[in-house]
Amino acid sequence: MPSTLSLEEIRERNLRVRYGISVQEYEELLDAQAGGCALCGGTHRSGRRLHVDHDHETGRVRGLLCYPCNQAVGRLVDQPGRLEKLLAYVN
Repeated sequence: MPSTLSLEEIRERNLRVRYGISVQEYEELLDAQAGGCALCGGTHRSGRRLHVDHDHETGRVRGLLCYPCNQAVGRLVDQPGRLEKLLAYVN
């Protein structure tokens, strides 16, 4: 008979597999960011957890981001040149 994992066990496993961090390390990052997004300082409007932002080439975790900031970083495809062009365009 298969064992049933708790939601916390599933969360722990997902963080380990996807990002190489534990729930405790996630919570430490969140504390270091004063409970908010690493970019804007905000929290997820629905009360959901912040997204783990990581470098897609190295896998290194950069911080925790709210949904809009995570989407913005993702759409820039980790290319600093694109970000510079975006800033020049907006300014």
